[in-house]
Amino acid sequence: MQRRRQTRGFTLIEMLVTITIIGLSMSVFFGMGSNLLPQSRLKATATAIGDSMVKMRTHALFSKQAVAFYYDLDTETWGANYPFEFDEEGRMLGPGTTEAISPAEVKQGMVIDSVVLLGGDPRDDGIVHVDISPLGRVSPHDVVVLNPEFPEFEVFTVRFPGLINTYEVHYGRIENQELTDADFR
Repeated sequence: MQRRRQTRGFTLIEMLVTITIIGLSMSVFFGMGSNLLPQSRLKATATAIGDSMVKMRTHALFSKQAVAFYYDLDTETWGANYPFEFDEEGRMLGPGTTEAISPAEVKQGMVIDSVVLLGGDPRDDGIVHVDISPLGRVSPHDVVVLNPEFPEFEVFTVRFPGLINTYEVHYGRIENQELTDADFR
C-alpha cells in the first residue's frame, strides 16, 4: 500500500491574518502617501483655499453680512474676518474685526506665490484683502500656489469668478487676455 503525500494548504486563520496585514499596509501607504507627494499637497492647498472662499461667500449670502477675506502672502495663510465687533451672544457692537474663520496655512513646502485681482498687477507680498458683499459677491481674482522647489512645473491657479459662488483649479499659471468682439461671436 502506497501512501499519498498530502499537500497542506493554508488554514482560514492564516489567510485572514495575511489579508488583514496586506489591507492595513495598503491603507497606511495610500492614506499617507498622498500627503507625501508634493503635487498632492499642492492640489490640496489650492482646493482648501477655494473651499474656504466658497464657505465664506455662502455664509455672507445667508447671514446678509459682509465678510473680509484675506490672503497673507508673508505668513502663507488665509482667513476671513467680519468688519464688525460682536459680543458673546452674537450682537453687533460696532466697527472692528471679529474672526469669521481661523487663519489656515498652506500645506508643508507649498507657498501662495501671488494674488491677481481683476485688472491689477500680481501681488506677491503683504496682505491682500478681498471683500465679500452681503450678496456673496467678490472681486474676480486668481490665487497662484506653487511648490518653490519646482516653480515652473508644480503650479496651480485657483480662479474665483465674481458672481458665481464657485472656483476653478487650473494646472499652471493662467495669463489673462483681453477679450475682443470676436470672442463673443
